[in-house]
Amino acid sequence: MQSLIVLDLQYQNAIRWFTAQHKSHYGAETVSALGQLARHLLVDYPLTQLLIKRSRIVRDSPVKCFVDAKLPENLLHDYYIAIVMGYYESESTPFMQGNLSWAELIAKLHHLYKIIEKPLTMPLLVESSLNTCALRTQLKATCSRYLQHRLAKPALVEIRDIFYRDALSLFESAEGDIIIAPGFERYNISALHVALEEDIPELTDPDRLSDEMLREKCAALDKNGRDIFMVDAYSDLPAGLKAFDQTCIMINALGLKTNLVPLMQRIFQAKLTMPSDWIDTMSDMSVLEETIRWVRTIILPWLSFVWQKEEMEESDWYSFLRTKIRTEQIVYNYFLETRLGYIFDIILEFPASAPIIRDIKTAIDKVSHMNTNQEALLRLKDTVLKEFKERLLKLSVWPTSILHQTTLCVQSLKLIDPTCAILVPILNAVRVYLRMKRNDVPPAVVDMIREADTDSLAEGPSYTFKDGELDGKDEIYERERIERMSADMIAILISMCGSTTDFVEAYQERLARELLSTVDYNTDEEVVRLELLKRRFPENTLVACDVMIKDIAESKRLDRQLHIADPNAPDQFHSIIMSRHYWPERDTTDDDQMMLWTGLLESMEYIERQYQIHKANRKLHWTPTQGSVTIELEFRSGIREFTVDPVKALVISVFQREGT
Repeated sequence: MQSLIVLDLQYQNAIRWFTAQHKSHYGAETVSALGQLARHLLVDYPLTQLLIKRSRIVRDSPVKCFVDAKLPENLLHDYYIAIVMGYYESESTPFMQGNLSWAELIAKLHHLYKIIEKPLTMPLLVESSLNTCALRTQLKATCSRYLQHRLAKPALVEIRDIFYRDALSLFESAEGDIIIAPGFERYNISALHVALEEDIPELTDPDRLSDEMLREKCAALDKNGRDIFMVDAYSDLPAGLKAFDQTCIMINALGLKTNLVPLMQRIFQAKLTMPSDWIDTMSDMSVLEETIRWVRTIILPWLSFVWQKEEMEESDWYSFLRTKIRTEQIVYNYFLETRLGYIFDIILEFPASAPIIRDIKTAIDKVSHMNTNQEALLRLKDTVLKEFKERLLKLSVWPTSILHQTTLCVQSLKLIDPTCAILVPILNAVRVYLRMKRNDVPPAVVDMIREADTDSLAEGPSYTFKDGELDGKDEIYERERIERMSADMIAILISMCGSTTDFVEAYQERLARELLSTVDYNTDEEVVRLELLKRRFPENTLVACDVMIKDIAESKRLDRQLHIADPNAPDQFHSIIMSRHYWPERDTTDDDQMMLWTGLLESMEYIERQYQIHKANRKLHWTPTQGSVTIELEFRSGIREFTVDPVKALVISVFQREGT
């Protein structure tokens, strides 16, 4: 008995039972060799027909075994398939081992299939149990299963992919025309150029879209306004596409369900992979939008030919529309996968990377629409958290870098998720790290706030912290709080300090340094900055800072009075009088031990006497290490002026030449 790759146990048993049963009926007249019977049926088909015509009786026919009414129909079917598939295997194997192109191989395999199918139309078998749709369906399924197995070899898969890639290049080279396969010309092709999943209830799989649902969606589309080239006849197709169309028809006739997903994934990978210089090539153009346009004008027309069959039905059109949705889902998923790999750097480049962020939002919205568990948003959140923990939340990273990346994260991810749900775990992770591992956060927050211009402080709505909110005393729904706070980056920074006290003390320290280094008592900018900052806190939170600025204004007024009342007052010495309980506490040991030059001591004594006159019930305690001194230094290149603190000025005075 001939050994066949495709003959499973069912067909092998059919051969054994059929041979035994039929021999008992016809004895020596039974055709016992499968190869001989296959030749009678397939190769010598004209001769078989002639013998049947001359013999006029079943008993003398070489295929009389197939009209044996005593045998079960399913046994006859299995026996026939075993015979013809044995022939198909022996004849097709040389083709698969040769150097044929995919189109040539498919043409030969299709020709062989027509040969093994042709005997079912023999006049002798018309009234037999072989002349049934069930046998034709079974034969096609068996042949398809055999070919799927044999054509899965890597070498043949490579030849197949070359065939489809070459065909795709025909569509890419078309001069602006959108060429749809002739089998779909009677349908509303504009359905290929819109998002069919919009206004459709959320589903987990595009295959759940019924034909009726898609029919209603297509009926609602505007058939006009689409620049689509449709062929009116087969002859209108270019030669290359005509050959591609014929090959695809033969592929589908063989029942070969070509899985083009791996090939399309490689094509999309080449299209969507981030280039190494993506930062330098960022633009306002939407890469995702351009890619979807490319899919709808190139990939889908290409796939429409892949779907071609000898007889196209309406259900094929709706199946193709489901393929369209799945194809676009592949694009959205792959775009999301490639961009999430760079999400840390994309956030770092915000707002220049805003077009990429908007594309990510679009991809997530599309993917999430077909997936109700919000898996895409969870992937984004997990990826950002992982990147933050691995690259940002480390002792080697400056606190300002952590804070800056955090504010960019809030701004960018809010574009993707306006509800800020994914920001909750990310910001909590940053806060926990900063509070547990760092003690340099409040000064860094103050530095960043002061480095921002006043326009930035006034920009957008201000978030006002409630009493005890930063200290954890006020329980408020975190997502809603972050959603409101996300419009105010200053509030986001302040929330990282751990407590209101920590921030206020850090701000007082920095404000004190700035006020004490002022040369002309100018506090206009500080007043504006403080007023904008006070919007974000309960009343009286920054009262100490108010008093500090008022001290500068009062010092300016007193200094003016002294110099107006006494023309001999030292014009190069100006004092700042601080309210002791409102300025940051500091160690005064250095003040007591600091040795001052003679001219400075005389000026201090003069100011103290005058102050007693104006404020009889108060006494001054000097802090000579604070303040600023304007000095001139002579270099070979000329004289330059510097403003330094008193300690530095005292050190430099040691090198002062006598009489200068």
